[in-house]
This record gives sequence, C-alpha cells and structure tokens, in this order.
Amino acid sequence: LETGETGVYRSTDGGASWTPVNHGIFGHSIGLLGLALDPTDSAKVYALSVNMGLFKSPNHGVTWTPLASGITWPGIVLAIDPSHNNTFYLGLGRFSETLAKSVDGGVTWKLITQGIPPSSDRTAIQVLVDQIHPSTLYAAIRGLGLFKSTDEGASWNSILAAPLPATGSPFAVDPKDSRILYVGVTGHGVLR
Repeated sequence: LETGETGVYRSTDGGASWTPVNHGIFGHSIGLLGLALDPTDSAKVYALSVNMGLFKSPNHGVTWTPLASGITWPGIVLAIDPSHNNTFYLGLGRFSETLAKSVDGGVTWKLITQGIPPSSDRTAIQVLVDQIHPSTLYAAIRGLGLFKSTDEGASWNSILAAPLPATGSPFAVDPKDSRILYVGVTGHGVLR
C-alpha cells in the first residue's frame, strides 16, 4: 500500500488490516513513488521517495536505511534484475539524466543514457527488466517513446516512437514470452 502522505504500510493478512512500517525512513510528506521487493529475498523491501531518495529495509519494512548516495536527481521508478538482485535500474525525473544503474545494491550509481536522444523532457516513466532474458531492458521515456537495451543498459534503441502517457504504467512484457509486448499509447489505446 502506498499512501503518499503517511508512509509505507504492510499487511500480513491479505489486506484485511494494515500496519505502518516507517521506522527510520519518512517524515510527514514523503512523496512515495514506488516500492520494490528483492526478487530472491522478500524480506528486503525498497522504497523510492521523490523527496528523500531510495531506502532499503532488510526486515519486511520494520527498519529502513537510506541508499543512493551520489544521486542528485529525483528517482521516478525502480526495477531490480531478477537474476542479480544487487543490480538496480532507476528511472529519473530530469531531462538530461534519464536512467541510472547500480551494481552494488543501490549504494553507487552511473548514468546509462547512450542512444536516448536529448529532449526537453525525457523522464523515464517506467523501466522493466525482461524476466526471461535479464540483460534486456525496456524503458518508457515521456516525449520520446519506448526504448530497448539488450546489453544491461549500456546502449538503447528506440522501438516505438509514440506519445506515451505522462504517468502510470504504459507497457508490459509477457513473463512467459518476452517477444510479446503491450504498450498504452495516447490517442491509440493499447498496442501489441
């Protein structure tokens, strides 16, 4: 559950009740953008806040510590490599700094924007790691369209130049056949 104003909540009974799990992380206005679970250890939870950066909990949200030192840009979306749980991809909210990658669990980051053209607003609104071929990534870039990388983000190629929605989840990759993609395009609905 993401509540925006009051932090992160956890349910252990299928959503019948919720408990705040914010010790060491948030104040009154956190601007929570997303949550991600470690693909190999569900006790590890990551919370992405536009106001306060990236945080990690090793214990289902009981306690939190800040990560992402060196990131001076607001993070928008976070994806974790399913085969290398210390490899993170972060979509950024700055026009010159679209995507970043960490190979040490979010401690340090480097920009990965080769092949993404300059734009007045090239915010990454979604980043996905292919569950079958984790070296393949997809990124929806506002104002530019959908991009694909087959080398863990070292370079990117446009695969759909189309106006994407400004927010939300504009595309999905079939988890059983990653050749099948779905994308929501402004004015055109869903494309396959």
